[in-house]
Amino acid sequence: MGGVAPGGEIVVVTGGCSGIGAEIVRALLEGAGRGKVTIVVVDVQVLPEEFEERDEVVFYFCDLASTASIHEACAAIRNEVGDPSVLINNAGIARSCDLLDDDDAYNDRLFRVNVLALFTLVRAFLPAMLDAKKGHIVTMASTASFITPPGLVDYCASKAAALSLHEGLSTELRTRYAAVGGRHILTTIMHPGWVATSLINAWESSLHSTGQAIATPRSVAAAVVGNVLGARGGQLFSPQHAWVVTALRATPHWLQNAYRDGIGKQTVIVAPTVKGKERQMQMQAQAAEKGYEVLEG
Repeated sequence: MGGVAPGGEIVVVTGGCSGIGAEIVRALLEGAGRGKVTIVVVDVQVLPEEFEERDEVVFYFCDLASTASIHEACAAIRNEVGDPSVLINNAGIARSCDLLDDDDAYNDRLFRVNVLALFTLVRAFLPAMLDAKKGHIVTMASTASFITPPGLVDYCASKAAALSLHEGLSTELRTRYAAVGGRHILTTIMHPGWVATSLINAWESSLHSTGQAIATPRSVAAAVVGNVLGARGGQLFSPQHAWVVTALRATPHWLQNAYRDGIGKQTVIVAPTVKGKERQMQMQAQAAEKGYEVLEG
């Protein structure tokens, strides 16, 4: 990684205050070394105290559901910090909800945060990367880009869209923008499977009983940051064997249906214990205030 600012590379991490995003920030701080990277955290949540104490971390409040808020934050970043050389589109929201229990307002917010914000951020920061002939754009997708279990239809649709954005962006960089620096811009997409976040709390017993692998946010972050610090692009899966889901659509339709139905059994909501009910009530109160669960960060 070469320097573009006095403090080193400038890396924008959306949703860097919690979950996978916070682990990405930690991994960057640990892996890059002091003075080698400036990490710009863009989030609607409060920056953790551990990051406030680090000179390498800069925070900008931004509601990714608002195009105006994104443009305001991007302008401030360019003017006050500099042009980012790495954009990690990590932020995402989700909630478990059957299709008929969903609503238009939430669908609109989910697609604005999980999909449309990615387009706006890429358009904001890619031109400077092309001028510098250096850059890296990371997209946090999911194995849900390839398979849709019950209760997560809107989320899975948004991650399929994120995959399409990554593929189209990567292709345009190699073709449409090749002559103006596009061949020098790296792209990475990460597809985690089940990750130990608040989203799976109600299903965790079912996942364990069916032998499903549950990754930690830290392991997902480590793989992403490994590509960034190693200047490698590509497609990542966590766990690595989760790549097999990409072959699902090449199988007979009856087998696809059987696989999706099987995932439905993995996401059975188990009645919580007394202690679990107390925790569940706390989470529901927090979700009610926000109207969604922060998943990636």
